[in-house]
Amino acid sequence: MKYIDLHADTILPLMQHGDQASLYDDPETHINIQKLQKGDALAQCFAVWLPDSNFDLMDVDPLFSPQNHEEDMAYIHQAVNRLNKEINANSAHIAWAKNASSIRENHENGKISAILTLEDARAVNDSLDNLTYLHHLGFNMMGLIWNHENCFGFPNSLNPELNQKGLKKFGIEAVQYMNDLNITIDVSHLNDGGITDVLEHSQKPVVATHSNARALALHSRNLIDEHIKGIANTGGVIGLCISPRFLNGSGDDSTISDMIRHLDYLYNKGGEDVLAIGTDFDGTTGRFEIGSPAEVPKLFERLEQHGWPLKRIEKLAYQNALRIFEK
Repeated sequence: MKYIDLHADTILPLMQHGDQASLYDDPETHINIQKLQKGDALAQCFAVWLPDSNFDLMDVDPLFSPQNHEEDMAYIHQAVNRLNKEINANSAHIAWAKNASSIRENHENGKISAILTLEDARAVNDSLDNLTYLHHLGFNMMGLIWNHENCFGFPNSLNPELNQKGLKKFGIEAVQYMNDLNITIDVSHLNDGGITDVLEHSQKPVVATHSNARALALHSRNLIDEHIKGIANTGGVIGLCISPRFLNGSGDDSTISDMIRHLDYLYNKGGEDVLAIGTDFDGTTGRFEIGSPAEVPKLFERLEQHGWPLKRIEKLAYQNALRIFEK
């Protein structure tokens, strides 16, 4: 069965592995083209994640450590250029896609679709012009925040008071502007108060590209029931994350049984149209029952054994995500 993965961090480790590393067959990344082909991937979202100033980027560029707007933009360009280089070098197997039409066209040509996303839009830096620029650069889906406060608002937190702080004034303005630009807003990593504000102010579908249910795994990155229902009501989707922490709250084991627990819960709270996949490959560590795209079909097989109808599995696998990209 075809599938779409809404979130992976493969660009960064690929850059760290040097110019000789290839997206086609890099053995050290969760994702490469060979594994995507084996798993029958329809489309893979590749996130540009903005490291903080404490992150070791020596293997990427010894003179570069993003910590201000200019350096953030330089890093974004570096990451996009590297992915573009890989797609050009492997054009027989993979091609850019910006919407559902281009995903279908790539599929007809026997190619996997690569979709560019942004994790942490701090480079917007309080400027709608910067938001427009990033959109023109190819980012049609953006995570507003990562794990640090930025111009939009505040990250998820174990501190209940901090977790309820809403979007900043610019954040609300930016949400409405992103709607105008048809940039899909990703609320994974945003705190509870911020998600509530996004759901209130966005007139377009909202997504959580890689989040699970907090009722089953107590982690502030996971979604409360109110937000599961709220995202579903916008016509958005929630991408199942395979990270052990977000499946279990702690520990190192990522099992299909736990994935199915979360999927059942998301279905019961938000319906079958909210279901999607957002693995977080190359952005998480642990012991994985599904450790690469080649193993994703195991999930669909187990769901069928679990009693899920084929229609619901297809919605989870690719149909709901494809709906988000219809625009």
